[in-house]
Amino acid sequence: MLTKPCVHIVAKQEVFFAAASADTPGLIQRLAREEWGADSWCRASSIPFQVLFYIRGGQAKASTGRWAGTLRPGMVFCCGPGQAHEIRCSAPHTLKVLLVTLVGADAMMRQHLGNTNLVIVPRNPAPIADIFATMMSVAQVGLPTSRSLCEQYVPLLLESLSRCLAEQSGGRNPSPAITLRRCKEYLDANYARLRSAKEAADVCGISQEYMCRLFRDTLTTTPHDYLLGLKMNLACHLLHTSQASVKEIAWKLGYADQHVFSKTFRRLTGSSAREYRAAGMVPQR
Repeated sequence: MLTKPCVHIVAKQEVFFAAASADTPGLIQRLAREEWGADSWCRASSIPFQVLFYIRGGQAKASTGRWAGTLRPGMVFCCGPGQAHEIRCSAPHTLKVLLVTLVGADAMMRQHLGNTNLVIVPRNPAPIADIFATMMSVAQVGLPTSRSLCEQYVPLLLESLSRCLAEQSGGRNPSPAITLRRCKEYLDANYARLRSAKEAADVCGISQEYMCRLFRDTLTTTPHDYLLGLKMNLACHLLHTSQASVKEIAWKLGYADQHVFSKTFRRLTGSSAREYRAAGMVPQR
C-alpha cells in the first residue's frame, strides 16, 4: 500500500512549513503554494494525514473516495486516511494550488465535513480563498509563532467549508437556536484573536444584523459586547496570574494599539489595567 504520496513534476512551489515527519508536533505539517506543470500527477493508496487543496487556477482530473471528476478554480479537494486519491494534469493544462497538510485532524474533519475524502464546490469561493491567503501571508512573515498563528485559522477554514458543503448538498437553514449556538461557540473558541464579531457571522453564513438580533433576543447583549466581555475576562485573568506586560496582553487579545485596549479595559472595569494588576498584587515585568 502506498502511504506516501507519489508526486511527479511540480513545476514551482513555495513551501512555508515542512515538518520532517507526521510525528512532528503541531496541527499544520505543511503549508505551500504550488504550480503543477502539464503531465504532473500525484497519487497514493492511503496517507496518515489530511491534505486540503484549494484550486486557484488551471484544471486537472482527480479522484478521491466516491468522487471523480475535473478540478477547477474555486474547488477544494480533500484527501486523507483510508481512501486512495489521485490528481493528474494532462497537457496543455496546468494546475495552481494552495495546500495545507494537517496531522491529527481526522476527528475535526468528520465533525465539520462528515468525511475526510471529498470535493467541495463553493458557490462563492472568495471567503475560502481569503482564509488560505491569510494563512499564507502569516506564514510568509516567518516569525517563530507563525505556525501557531496559522493553526488558529484551521477551525475557521473547516467551518467555512462545512457551510459550503451544506449549500452544495442543498441542506436546510438551521434553526435560530442552533445558529445562535454556533455563533456563540465560535466566539468562545476564537475570541482572543478576533478583532470583531463579524467573522462569526461570516462563518455561520448569516448577516451581522441577524446575528445581533439573535444575541439581543436571547442573551440581552450584542455580539460585539459579548466578544469584548470574553476579551476583558481573559485580560483580568492574565493581569492577576501572569507577569506579561499590558502591551503583551493587549497583543494576545488582538489589539494592535495598546491605547485602544487600555481605554476599553477602563470603560468596562472602571479601572486601568495597571490599577487592576496592582490590586491583585502581581508584579509587572
